[in-house]
Amino acid sequence: MLTSPRCNVSNATVGCPRGMTPKSVLWSLAALTTLWQASPALAQSSATWSGGATSGLWSSSANWVGGGVPASSTPFNYLMQGTNRLSSTNSAANRQAASITFQSGAGSFGITGGSFLLTGPISNLSGVTQTISSPITTTGLRTVATGSAATVFGGVIAGSGGGMNVTGSGTAVFNAANTYTGTTVVASGATITGTGRLPRVDVQSGGRITPGTAAAGSYGVLTTGTGAGSSGGFVVASGTSATVAIGISGTTRGTQYDAFNLLGGSNQFGGTLDISFDTNTLYGPGTTFNLFALSGSNGGAFGAVTVAGGEYAGLTFSGPVNGVWTSNTKSDGQFLTFSEITGDLVVVPEPSTAVIALVGVGLVGLQRFRRRNAGGMPVTPTAAG
Repeated sequence: MLTSPRCNVSNATVGCPRGMTPKSVLWSLAALTTLWQASPALAQSSATWSGGATSGLWSSSANWVGGGVPASSTPFNYLMQGTNRLSSTNSAANRQAASITFQSGAGSFGITGGSFLLTGPISNLSGVTQTISSPITTTGLRTVATGSAATVFGGVIAGSGGGMNVTGSGTAVFNAANTYTGTTVVASGATITGTGRLPRVDVQSGGRITPGTAAAGSYGVLTTGTGAGSSGGFVVASGTSATVAIGISGTTRGTQYDAFNLLGGSNQFGGTLDISFDTNTLYGPGTTFNLFALSGSNGGAFGAVTVAGGEYAGLTFSGPVNGVWTSNTKSDGQFLTFSEITGDLVVVPEPSTAVIALVGVGLVGLQRFRRRNAGGMPVTPTAAG
């Protein structure tokens, strides 16, 4: 009969698995302990929303599975599930959160109230829009896993060294004047949008950024950087795989067309600038859309500029030449230019059309002059005439 050797581990005699020594058992136990300590999902307790109370207050025990109110000083993994009491109010200030997860099948929550101290990820597994309007403070790079839907941040996100890593195929919407000092990273497949301020944006290959709410017919101004010459900025991956999208339906900046205010001193254009005219308006020559208001310097260049929709569908841009992209000419003589130096998109008449217009003005003036002198006022000949 075979027997296992006996091991003395921490003054207790236990059976060692075949091939393991007491030392290897100790190493295994240490590794498991380290793994448990390093994983918030394992090391932290969970608080699961039930929405069983008559209000959405987080201080109501009936709103939590098990009936216990999670202590605000304990970093719980908050699990938001179900469709009860979707309008919920964080009843405490500086509530610690190891993570916030909107579970599969959850309704569209709207979380308001006190602030969160976030030490882990925010995940949207629900497939519908989720909104956190409470302020958030974080001191590290936190993942926003968007899944396939939108996660909206209405409160100010603060924190020295804090940042957001947006992943998934959904959208993260930032609508507050955020003050965290880290970078907002837009990973491949993800989109960020909003009308707030982001200290620094890094749109990676396959990522997308657009102001407003990302919905057709809804426009806004998205600000990046914290001031001219600062370390903040707007950085888009080179090539054409990242996308900067702009929608236009009129001439009023922020309400009829999308725009960016780039305050940082280290802006870097790249990827594709995708311009969409959302109405069939034909704009007059000289109409200018200030797509990018630049306070600092700008480097790099877009890999491509495209235009679609409305009267300008089918135009293609070439360039840049000295920082200016130029489209081909429409049948009515108009074309478009976009300057990476000024950030302006301009509607321009065809040069030959402009010359003909100037000649026409000159002929009208000459005709009026002749009529004025037809009443007998002699015209003094020149020496050559």
